[in-house]
Amino acid sequence: LSINIWPEFAYRGLFAQADLDCAARRLFAEFETENFEMVLEALWHAEQTLAALRQKTTKVTELYENVQSALFAAVRQVHVPWRKIDRPRLQRICDALRAYRFVFTLNYDLLTYWAAMQGGPKSAIRDFFWADDHTFDSDDKDLEEGCTGLLYLHGGLHLWQDSISGRTGKWTTAKGSRVALLKSLETKVGAVASRR
Repeated sequence: LSINIWPEFAYRGLFAQADLDCAARRLFAEFETENFEMVLEALWHAEQTLAALRQKTTKVTELYENVQSALFAAVRQVHVPWRKIDRPRLQRICDALRAYRFVFTLNYDLLTYWAAMQGGPKSAIRDFFWADDHTFDSDDKDLEEGCTGLLYLHGGLHLWQDSISGRTGKWTTAKGSRVALLKSLETKVGAVASRR
């Protein structure tokens, strides 16, 4: 979906923008890939394997976090600006999403989120962050009849997780704000979504 709307989201472009440390670059070279998901999955499996063997996972965890942070920063750098989005195209995506009870997205970017917003503030596409403070409440997860549930399997630029409390939520812009969400994310601290 994302690459069809904004070709700069292709892994080649993201890899060129990514600020990866030396160990991460060696890993990409070893796998002969620019595919972040392949490398992140390999690191996740390595971490799980080391944990099962009761070995230290610190270096693998740090490498995973470096690759993930570099990916998020690269997506943010190449992201299509809101002003360049074709609104009728977003509406077509919104209409297509509405045909399903649940939609699972792997995209980190804001395109699926923006498409869902085409339905307005009471959109029938719901992302489960509907608490007043835009957080997820596991006691309030029942989806209304006729709504489409939107789930971000890999996280997203606009999602956050507090590593201490485990709370998750989404960043939004204030009503009436002239600052676009994408622009405001540049100033957010810890704009990395949940690891898994």
